[in-house]
Amino acid sequence: MNTSGQLTRSLAGRALLAAALLLIALLATTGSSLIPGPRELPRADGATGRAWITGDFAPPAGYHDLQDPLRLERVQRATSFTDGDRAIGRAETAWFRTSQPVVRIAVAGYPGNPGLNLRAEFRDTAGAISSIAYRGPDPRETWHEWTLPRPEGTIAVRVLAEDNSSATFGWVAFSHPYRAWPAWVSSSIGALRPLALAALAFLLIQTALGGSVVFGGASALLGGITAAAALFALRKPWALHTPQLWAEDGSIFLVQAEQLGARAWFEPYNGYLHLLPRLVAWLANVTADVAWWPAIYNGCSFAVTLALFARIASSRVMLPAKPALMLTFPLVVGTGEVLINLTNLQWITAFFLVIHLFLEPPKSAAARVYDLLVLGVVGLNGPFAAILAPLFAWRAWREKNRDHGLAFGVVAACAFVQGSLALKAGAALYGAGEPLRPLMFLSVLGSRLVTWTFFGPAAVRALPIWAHAAGGSIFLALLVLLALRPGPGRTEKSWLAAALLLLTAACAWRVRADLWQDDNLVNGDRYFFIPRVLVAWLVVLEFRAAHRAVAWTARGLCALGIALHVPHFIIPAPENYRWTESCDAIRRGVPAQIKTLPEGWYIEYPGRAAKR
Repeated sequence: MNTSGQLTRSLAGRALLAAALLLIALLATTGSSLIPGPRELPRADGATGRAWITGDFAPPAGYHDLQDPLRLERVQRATSFTDGDRAIGRAETAWFRTSQPVVRIAVAGYPGNPGLNLRAEFRDTAGAISSIAYRGPDPRETWHEWTLPRPEGTIAVRVLAEDNSSATFGWVAFSHPYRAWPAWVSSSIGALRPLALAALAFLLIQTALGGSVVFGGASALLGGITAAAALFALRKPWALHTPQLWAEDGSIFLVQAEQLGARAWFEPYNGYLHLLPRLVAWLANVTADVAWWPAIYNGCSFAVTLALFARIASSRVMLPAKPALMLTFPLVVGTGEVLINLTNLQWITAFFLVIHLFLEPPKSAAARVYDLLVLGVVGLNGPFAAILAPLFAWRAWREKNRDHGLAFGVVAACAFVQGSLALKAGAALYGAGEPLRPLMFLSVLGSRLVTWTFFGPAAVRALPIWAHAAGGSIFLALLVLLALRPGPGRTEKSWLAAALLLLTAACAWRVRADLWQDDNLVNGDRYFFIPRVLVAWLVVLEFRAAHRAVAWTARGLCALGIALHVPHFIIPAPENYRWTESCDAIRRGVPAQIKTLPEGWYIEYPGRAAKR
């Protein structure tokens, strides 16, 4: 039998191993950033200041946001997606000198579709030209490297592209030819990161299955908070070390905090209140120089996430496997748009409402006031109080407890405020009046909540929509049935299943995913973050199911999902718009248009009147 000392040493050893794996992942990230990025090939004619391309293509911008794992920040690119898929045209680059054995060109879009053509031409010293057409897979919305062996005797290369298709997915994009370090160098260093993260994920799962102390012990809970916070930061490190504003962070919360002051706290946007972002924006405005505002915005968002982890770890929260539940936040798949930014903080704070459903009544007046204050703040930080109010009402009616009644009262009041504002604003649903397309609706739910979560992005692209619809519906139905079956943990799992059904229905209907032509795993990902985490929670709670087949299936699904997610775990850093340099207009109070994230987003800063 293990003694207390042996158990402590075992946990300490695992903690040291976890720290070592995290250090390897961080060093691998640093090492990858030290490798020089791609460099454009020089022009064969030696001209400077002239366009590298002629024709109808244009640089990618705005909605056309492409994933860039190749680090092409210093490489020019062009796309035929200038007026959506319907745009057509032709592009031809200048000739560029090449002397290395291979030429590299980044490609995106759907060059294999009818009406699209992409090729590279090589020229030798005698002026003879040879052509190589692109025959690789369609890279879709991600830049893919096309590596061409340089034909013997050739000294120059150019790229030609034609887009004669106005059909959906009828576009192609390519880059300036470039040279880069051998792929095996960056691949070898980059492989350390996913390997270390995969080993860490399996270590955490093994630890979570190791015994009851891990599920409820104080040291395990502290370790769970630390590990979840570290992985959360590692998932999106640039949001902390190079913070930038995201979308409405600047165009709404920053501008209105400066223009309206404290009155902005209760200024509705998009039909409801966003109290926490308003408070943070106001706090930054009155306490710090404008250069520090992105750091304050992102730092506060990260701190709220840590507060959520601490809330989950509270001894008053009656949920099992808390360390594993906390780890789902950084380990679940997604684009990462909801992580560490004020604009999407509501998708994180919604879990304070979910967690409160499992909270034991407080034992002091101070704890009671704190509970109600948390409910009030997060209830006014998004529409989720209205969605979850039925569960609070059911709990208050069923348990006849004063604290449950007070909690329902606060949630109901927040729901009334948010609902009244939405009605007053007349906020319309996307696709209002359009009939529901059930097959696409179920397909998107299946792909976003099941296929992508446990089988990776390749499976999403490979399977037809009917397979996502059928497989996802069956999986989610079985998950809910398992949650409702008699046995230990039935109460907790049935509450989570009810929250999953309510939130999934509301979020999917709000975004009207059934009207999409294609699920590219980017559109509206924030609407599926909460349901995806709840699905992961219900699977985690089956780790100790009485039926061994169910338990091992749940463990295998989580292990498979983590392994397939690890290569995409760290979200690539976007372009750095150098906030400390561009924010001076705000400091001086003069009108300006300032670039911010995501790509194509601007702050239309109106300026401010001079103080008298």
